[in-house]
Amino acid sequence: MTPEQRLCNLMFDEIALTPVLYYNRSIDQIIDFEKNTVKIADHCLVFMIKGIKSKYKQPICYQFCQSATKSHILKALIIDIIRRLRECGLIIVATICDQGTSNVSAINSLIKDTKEKYLRHNKVYKSSVIEIDDTPLFHIYDPPHLLKGLRNNWINKNIRFIFNGEVMMAKWEHLKMLMR
Repeated sequence: MTPEQRLCNLMFDEIALTPVLYYNRSIDQIIDFEKNTVKIADHCLVFMIKGIKSKYKQPICYQFCQSATKSHILKALIIDIIRRLRECGLIIVATICDQGTSNVSAINSLIKDTKEKYLRHNKVYKSSVIEIDDTPLFHIYDPPHLLKGLRNNWINKNIRFIFNGEVMMAKWEHLKMLMR
């Protein structure tokens, strides 16, 4: 792969599952338990890489869990997966996920760790970049989810703003009128 082809983003998301057990005869194992427990999984956390300048998408890791993955586990998985992808020669530019509670908490913890590292080295931290093993990564919250969240909030709440020194209010009805 060329250096440009190695540029990629790491995306992750959790999907809900119907809790069910499956016996895999070939490996003599019951599938759909949360890893290292006897809890029946009802979610699956999936990690995928997507090329930035190349058209590839590849699921690279999945983990069954009961309810949402805990943020400290998610944080450890993100770090481990990024390190392994780098060992394969890939260049991770950004992480992308929705604004689920565990996701936000894990990303905030990674940002906090980066800030603390900067403070220990008497450096100024000016952004919300994540550093893993001294390599910067950007984090992007999934734009379609952000737009959906904005829409849902706007439907239920009005937006106040100041225009030419006057306090004004934007309502969902205004957007509907604009679209007609």
